[in-house]
Amino acid sequence: MRTVIERSRFPLAPCRVGLGTAAFLDDLEASGARLAYLTPSSQFPTCRVMPTDTREAVLKWAERHDAYLLEDDYCRDFRYRERSLPPLASMDRRGRVIYMGTFSKSLSPALRINYLVLPEPLRDRWREAFASSYSPVPWLNQQVLARFMTDGSWDRHLRRVQAKNRRKYETLTRVLRATMGNDVEMLENGTGLHLLVRVRDGRPQDELVRRAAEADVAVYPTKKYWTDPARHVSSTVLVGFSSIAEDDIEPGIRALAAAWFG
Repeated sequence: MRTVIERSRFPLAPCRVGLGTAAFLDDLEASGARLAYLTPSSQFPTCRVMPTDTREAVLKWAERHDAYLLEDDYCRDFRYRERSLPPLASMDRRGRVIYMGTFSKSLSPALRINYLVLPEPLRDRWREAFASSYSPVPWLNQQVLARFMTDGSWDRHLRRVQAKNRRKYETLTRVLRATMGNDVEMLENGTGLHLLVRVRDGRPQDELVRRAAEADVAVYPTKKYWTDPARHVSSTVLVGFSSIAEDDIEPGIRALAAAWFG
């Protein structure tokens, strides 16, 4: 998303998400922005969930500055310990939230179907601006998905996917604790399809990724996700579990522990 914004030549004003609500809101106030891009359900890659009081403060900021909030709720369906907090869009009473969702995580990225729920004034402008545009998503795919959602199949599918990913999340966290113990810290909030693992001995990301690759285990550096890579969380890698089979998680983590700690 950052790349899309940069290619559109809009200036970026990053807001800190790891230093508490006050720091985040201070950055937002100082930004001068008219549009804030937010992922309240699970901030990527930190997995942080935006508290309710922060959501309320952000809505007040948008109203005060005549700004809009682009809420990307890409991972709301995957929460494993607590119930999801209400989306910003459901709290919005002033038409300040543009709600964005996707079927890539819960169904298939091959569909390439996302959606926007626009405030009424923006919806009218959207229709005027794009009245003659052609959707790249085939109409048949859209109709099949609509039928899938209205006949109850979507709800059944989502429950199955949620249960499967919950089992994988629980297996991953259990095996990490069992094999690495106090040598690592898991940075996660029971949301999403990945977590961050920080090695306490201070080794750089590149070494952790290289040693994992030598053991045929894929973990990912996180520096590229920080606007200023120099501020990234050190000794930390991203471990995903969306595309790995549940039975492969334990042997994979045991191989990773051997690669990192012998």
